[in-house]
Amino acid sequence: MPRRMLLWMILLMTVVACAMPGGNTLANTQWQLLSMNDQTPPDGIIVNLAFTQDTFGGVGFCNNYGGNYRVSGDTLTMDQMTMTMMACIGDNRDQLEQQYVTVLQQVTTYARDENELRLLDGANRVVLRFVPLN
Repeated sequence: MPRRMLLWMILLMTVVACAMPGGNTLANTQWQLLSMNDQTPPDGIIVNLAFTQDTFGGVGFCNNYGGNYRVSGDTLTMDQMTMTMMACIGDNRDQLEQQYVTVLQQVTTYARDENELRLLDGANRVVLRFVPLN
């Protein structure tokens, strides 16, 4: 009888553990932009994105940016974004930066593994791809 009870307890704990939300898998991670709308950044330009427990931020095509975010399942809400206002000179940086900000504001969900972070828009299209920043 004790063996049967032990098996039931193990089964119950497994079911409960599988049903629990995965939590915030973005917290304390850092990423480098691989592509935006399937286009890679120009050579020599490094765009990054980092997450703390409840804020995000990084360096865009020439300005620093940041804001708050919330995760619920695979839903990602990024808001209250702020950005420095330095002049972007050369390599189309000003247009790329404006496009990046617009795309970030359209993100609704995310998917990630050890090798890649994918941010998706409301049409479920991957709009931003990042690799871990080492």
